Amino acid sequence: MSKRRTPEQWQALVDQQRDSGLSAMQFCKQQSIGY
Repeated sequence: MSKRRTPEQWQALVDQQRDSGLSAMQFCKQQSIGY
């Protein structure tokens, strides 16, 4: 069963990805989330 995230949690992940300098695909792989 996958972990459910709130819209706020998704927004935080989007912000982290943007600030990380990684591509979306690289960031998702690093965080073990679907691209």
